[in-house]
Amino acid sequence: LLQELSSRVPDATLRGVDVSKAMLANAKGLDYATAAPSFTLHDLNHAPYPVEDASLDLCISANVTCFLDNPLVLFAEVRRMLRPGGVYLLFDWKRQTLPAYVENRGGFGDDPAALMGLQPYHNRFTVDEWRWLLAEGGFELVGEAHPRTSHVALAGVPG
Repeated sequence: LLQELSSRVPDATLRGVDVSKAMLANAKGLDYATAAPSFTLHDLNHAPYPVEDASLDLCISANVTCFLDNPLVLFAEVRRMLRPGGVYLLFDWKRQTLPAYVENRGGFGDDPAALMGLQPYHNRFTVDEWRWLLAEGGFELVGEAHPRTSHVALAGVPG
């Protein structure tokens, strides 16, 4: 995502904060159209995040919020970090039936034991629950898209 943003918004200062060393290592290994983003390892379950108050125009969480113990911690930190007029974009898994989830993950072929490797967090919240969580977290929903059958993208502004 940061790689794409670097080509679409060349003047942007990009930062990546993640709980996963593997995801940060992957992001650091990519080629960027502009200067490489700064990267920080941080447990997103715990505030404060290593980002200054009112320093972001856009904050995106992609495929991470469903893993957090309490998404409201993230939402409070996003509100703190956003500048006035800033936007938060949540892109994450939405709950679906088990057959649909298995199909979206590529099936398990002739090995039913492969079901054991599925992530229960991917089916944690419905779209309505994501909307509710954003509202409880102090955001007004300003946009919604379903770019994949397995995912939802919600845009919110502090409200």
